[in-house]
Amino acid sequence: MKKNLLFYFFYWSIILFFIHQTAFSQADSTKKDSVEKLPWTRSGSINVSFTNVQLTNWAAGGQNSIALGGIITGKAIRETKKDKWISEATIQVGGAKVGGDNVLFKKTDDFFIINTQYNRKITEKWAYSGGLDLRTQTLPGFQFYNGADGKERRGKMLSEFFAPAFLTANLGATYQTKIFTATISPLAGRLTIVQNDSLSKAGAFGVKPGEKTLLEFGPSITAKLDVNLMENINLKSNFSMFSRYDTWVAKGLWDVNWETLLTLKVNKYFTTSFATHLIYFNNVLILQSDGTSKQAVQFKQVLSVNFGVKF
Repeated sequence: MKKNLLFYFFYWSIILFFIHQTAFSQADSTKKDSVEKLPWTRSGSINVSFTNVQLTNWAAGGQNSIALGGIITGKAIRETKKDKWISEATIQVGGAKVGGDNVLFKKTDDFFIINTQYNRKITEKWAYSGGLDLRTQTLPGFQFYNGADGKERRGKMLSEFFAPAFLTANLGATYQTKIFTATISPLAGRLTIVQNDSLSKAGAFGVKPGEKTLLEFGPSITAKLDVNLMENINLKSNFSMFSRYDTWVAKGLWDVNWETLLTLKVNKYFTTSFATHLIYFNNVLILQSDGTSKQAVQFKQVLSVNFGVKF
């Protein structure tokens, strides 16, 4: 494990050195000719959603429910004629309780993402690029079961903060327009981290039993779309694929992560959104209703009304 961490740290260092040297050499040359300033453009948002359903003598049937969710985002952009550096962070957490006192409150949303990418223009639409992407969650996730008294109880832990975490570094070429960006990286590395001892011992998320990291190298493809379909309707889509060199050559298998968000702006503070999230990881086995575990497509969709502010 220590060798993996040291090797990955060295891999990072090369990429960050490349980013640092290119960006600041550009900044120095800009200062010399006094033609262009290099400000950081910063933005962010906080959104909260809440739903509560209470039923009394409701002839049509149904269940009481309560749901709460929140999203915090931040972005910083530094751009010149030749260079563009974008850093973003997102924290999203949500939970719900459907039913009476015998049912527990469960999380329905939970992810923590930090990514940064530097692009150096080759032509108007093509650029060299290097980036880092970290994905994990903030709260533990559990299995649930009904006890002999009919009350719901928490079972074994399935995940928690940095169990897992996926850290990806890449070097490649980026195609970019005002609304679309795609990066092809023949040189990418992904470090899977499972810090929880029991999950590590079980070999969860593809690590070897007892190990806490899994280091993989291979090609990756990422694509981002951000377009205003109408005046108050925005569509965002983030797509990424990664494959280990040996798996890609032998079987052509890819790990896939695809997120979409359709947002309808009602007014300055209120929005309605519809989000989907599709995941397929070859190393991750999903527990089935019959007690077995197998590779499977994970899919989630969320429809919500949000109150938020931008800054």
